[in-house]
Amino acid sequence: MVEKKIKLGYLVATPELRSDETVTAYQGDMETAFHKLREMGYDGAELMILDPDSVDRDRVEQLSREYDIEVPILCTGEVYGQGRLSFMDPDQSIRTEAILRMKKIIDFASPFGAQVNIGRLRGRFSIEIPKETSLAWMYAAFEEVTDYAAGRGVTIILEPVPYFACNTINSTQDGIAVVRKMGRENFRLMLDIFSMNLEDISMEKSFNDAKPYLTHIHVCDSNRLAPGRGNLDFGKILSMIKATGYNGYISAEFYQHPDQDMVIEEASYVLRPLL
Repeated sequence: MVEKKIKLGYLVATPELRSDETVTAYQGDMETAFHKLREMGYDGAELMILDPDSVDRDRVEQLSREYDIEVPILCTGEVYGQGRLSFMDPDQSIRTEAILRMKKIIDFASPFGAQVNIGRLRGRFSIEIPKETSLAWMYAAFEEVTDYAAGRGVTIILEPVPYFACNTINSTQDGIAVVRKMGRENFRLMLDIFSMNLEDISMEKSFNDAKPYLTHIHVCDSNRLAPGRGNLDFGKILSMIKATGYNGYISAEFYQHPDQDMVIEEASYVLRPLL
C-alpha cells in the first residue's frame, strides 16, 4: 500500500484580481506562475479567484496539464476583499449576489475536482443587525451553496480567520462547531496557521480536534510573510500535522513581500524538506 504524502501548494491570483500588495497570492501572468511552481517543486496552484466569468477555465486546465500542477482549491477571500460581497451583508441584493458568485465558483471548481473555501466571504456582524438575524443569513447561505456543491462533486471548506479580519468563526473550535452544526459530508474544515497562532490556545490541540474534519491547510509565518521570515517553528508545526495522519494539501499563503519571485522560492526551501 502506497502511503499518501502531504502535497505543497501555492496561492496564485487569477487575472481579474486587481494587483495589490494586500493580496496573499502570486500575481501576474498565470503561465509564469505555473512555470515557477513546477520549477520550485510545488504540486498545486490554489487559485485566488474573484469573478470566474472573467477567467478562461480552458486556459487554466491547459496550464495544469502542461506543467503537471494540480488545482486543488479555489480561494474566495477576495470576493469579499475586492468584491465586497458577503453572506451577512445588511443589503439583501449583496447577499444574493454573494451566493450567485459562490455558485459560479463552484461550477468553475468542479472539473478540477477542487474544493472551494469560505473565509471572509461569510461576512461580518453589523451593529445595526441583530446577531441572530446575521447568523440565520449565514447558515442559509452555507446550506444553499453546500447543497449546490454536492450535486457537482465539490466540497466546501470553512476557514476560521482572525477577529480583526472577520468578527465571527475565529478559532479552530469555532469552525469545528459550525461544521458539526451543518452536518453535511461536503462541508468540511480548513485551517490557517496565521489564524491559529492568533486565536487558538494550543495549535497542537486544535490540529487533533480538527482531525475528523480537516481537508486543507494554509501556512505562512507569524508576520503573515513567507515561512522563514517570522518566528514560527515549521519543523514543530509539520510534526504536529503529520501526527494527526493528515495527507492533504498545505498551501503557502502570505503577502508577496519583498518580491514574489523571491518568496515563492523561499517558501519551497523551508517547507518542502519538512514534508
